[in-house]
Amino acid sequence: MDINGRIGKNICKLRKSKKLTQLEFAEKLNYSDKAVSKWENGESAPSIDVLKNIADFFGVTLDDLVNADDIEIDKRLENNRAMSRKKTIITFLAIVLVWAAAIVVFVSLQISLGISLWKLFVWSIPLSCVVGLIFNSVWGNLKFNYLILSVLVWSLILAFYLQFLEHNLYPLFFIGVPAQIIIVLWANLNPKKNKQEKTR
Repeated sequence: MDINGRIGKNICKLRKSKKLTQLEFAEKLNYSDKAVSKWENGESAPSIDVLKNIADFFGVTLDDLVNADDIEIDKRLENNRAMSRKKTIITFLAIVLVWAAAIVVFVSLQISLGISLWKLFVWSIPLSCVVGLIFNSVWGNLKFNYLILSVLVWSLILAFYLQFLEHNLYPLFFIGVPAQIIIVLWANLNPKKNKQEKTR
């Protein structure tokens, strides 16, 4: 198999491992699906800078794309999946620790002083969002940050409202509307560049 064919086969395998269509993958690279199809069929190969972007996107090396056989690619994919699972577990573990701390404080105050601070659990929601946002920004899928931000905004408003319930601060919820609109607009701020079809 020539080098174009090997590169195409590896790109195809990696793309399918992420359950992406050619069009979805092409959009992530700002190329057309026709260009991706030509790469995968071995009719042409991406330029070296695009190959580097592809390697980074899939978490493999340039050598994997150019030289790797099926066994090496499969091993790399399995390692990537295992690492992804570990990162997910660590993220959820950090969030569970927030709730565990809230439970410990709640139980301690209830037993020692007879104080029932149930609002601790309400405040645990935005705090969990902050922890999730940090971990997701470091190694997660950045598109989920917009969802986490939405939950953070509304849970923070709810926490303040319930904390000062006697003051009936319902107007706080109006703040959430423009904040949510800003998040939605921000999520759509990145316009897709014109798709190019570059072949060699």
